[in-house]
Amino acid sequence: MKRIASAFADTALLLAAPVTMALAVTCAMVPAAKAQEPAEGSAPLDPAFLEQLRIALREHPELVAIASTEHERRQREEQMKVMVERADAARTELSKSDTIGLVMGNPEGRETYIEFLDYRCGFCRRAHDEVNQLIADSKETRIVTIMRPVLGPDSETLARFAMAAAQQGKFAAANNYLYENEVAADDAGLEQVSKAIGADWNKIRSAMTGNDVSARLAEHNRIGDDLQVHGTPFFITPTKVHPGYVPFDQLKG
Repeated sequence: MKRIASAFADTALLLAAPVTMALAVTCAMVPAAKAQEPAEGSAPLDPAFLEQLRIALREHPELVAIASTEHERRQREEQMKVMVERADAARTELSKSDTIGLVMGNPEGRETYIEFLDYRCGFCRRAHDEVNQLIADSKETRIVTIMRPVLGPDSETLARFAMAAAQQGKFAAANNYLYENEVAADDAGLEQVSKAIGADWNKIRSAMTGNDVSARLAEHNRIGDDLQVHGTPFFITPTKVHPGYVPFDQLKG
């Protein structure tokens, strides 16, 4: 059966497209992939082969699901290839000493890990322990944080707060507090965080909507858009790309 599916997979995608699109609609944060067009100059499909395909699909309708799965696998491989290529360029740029990112760990460290995060993201909260473990594991670890507030206005508010705290040298403290506590994204909640981390709340509140933070956040969003980071966390390690949460051993490796 698998051999039959493999033989008909490419052509069956034409009939499987509605199934693929229906699956794509369920992922709100991930844009639906564009349907693949026939390669320019490719030979038209043999009518006799198409008839064989129709017969096979009538007799084995499960081939549609198998072909759809294969199609999605190929799309993921192609997307990952493009993502890695873009990440290589971003790794070079964001690893510079004057990075636009927010740095934790050893600012001069030789091992740079880049994390795109959203403070409202449960998987980012889960990955927080892994990131801190990276810092504790090696004195050469340098974490470059890129804000990617994709989960709504509160996400952006918290991102702005962390950026404003960074202006007072309190980014690591703010980052830890936001992940380790339930924080309301309003003045009362953020004033409480400011006091807890020893920052000046009035200066933070003013800086959150100031030109410096707004420009920096816009640049972070541009980087995320260029890399097509639609979900968080997203990691670029010294050697790999991880679009999602991974345990420490995989992140370190």
